[in-house]
Amino acid sequence: MKLQAATKRDLAISGAGVLATTFFVSSDGGGQNPIYVLLWMLLVALVVCVVSFAIARIVSTFALAVIATAVITDLLFLMYFMYTIALQPSRDPHATEAYLLIPIVFTIVTAPLVGLSSFGIGRIANRYFHCPASSLDTPAEKGRTMNCTGGRESC
Repeated sequence: MKLQAATKRDLAISGAGVLATTFFVSSDGGGQNPIYVLLWMLLVALVVCVVSFAIARIVSTFALAVIATAVITDLLFLMYFMYTIALQPSRDPHATEAYLLIPIVFTIVTAPLVGLSSFGIGRIANRYFHCPASSLDTPAEKGRTMNCTGGRESC
């Protein structure tokens, strides 16, 4: 399978978000292993990719799909953190107050990852779902590459 230049650029944008967040978290003075942080950031990026493809299937406007992906992804993680905080028994009466900061910090720290990944993967998903294929392409060529027409270089 041959990737288009636009797809490579979009994957690079998503990768830049993952790397920026990884370097930010692993160099904050906590002494965290960058490989361990990278694995968690890749898991977050996977969730962003799945949500982005689901939203792009429903919404054809690219900007709206990117915004919806970022909002829905952050809300999913916030609901997960709130659910774990609510079910976790605590002996310290002030522990819940400290745990309530986790979703806020997570949202701020992963903002580059969520923003850039939803932008890059959203462009790929938008091209995949909403880009008309050229009628001049042969069926075999349509399976290998997606050519977008209509006066645009690429969708």
